[in-house]
Amino acid sequence: MAELCYILRDRYQDSFDSLKNTSYDKEHNIFMCQSPMEVINFDKLTEHNANGKKLPKSFDALICDEEEKKAYCIEFKNQEKSIVNNKSLQEKMIEGKNTLDRIMAQNKVQRKNYQFIFCVAYKPNHKHYRYRRKIEERTIYFNLERQEHTFDKIITKDIVFFTDQFRRKYECQ
Repeated sequence: MAELCYILRDRYQDSFDSLKNTSYDKEHNIFMCQSPMEVINFDKLTEHNANGKKLPKSFDALICDEEEKKAYCIEFKNQEKSIVNNKSLQEKMIEGKNTLDRIMAQNKVQRKNYQFIFCVAYKPNHKHYRYRRKIEERTIYFNLERQEHTFDKIITKDIVFFTDQFRRKYECQ
């Protein structure tokens, strides 16, 4: 039985990049995150895997944690959550997961051995009051709860929360 992280490192080495680079917003020329942590640039991996077929939509980054058997599929949105295009985000989530499932099947990686977590990191709204943030901590945004069968867990938080959690977990910037 193959292990996902090792398959990705072995077969898709050219798709590795920094978390910082995968968080880049070309339209506004800004990085949402500054971490040099090495991750899989899932957009690049999707292009590599398309083999001349129509390019499916994909999320930005994949963090594979073989120790914990978790795969974090991350989409960066340099927008406040109120203006994010829900339909486009849902398509990235579903088509990206389909691409990942196909790669796993081709390489005989058992899906049941991993927990798949879809994360959306969006631009913070600093005008929110503290009490409102506590309520929002338990909320899934962008109508992604309709796709809960696609992933084991869905996290929609602002980039400040995201970078803080990953800094602690992976001891990176």
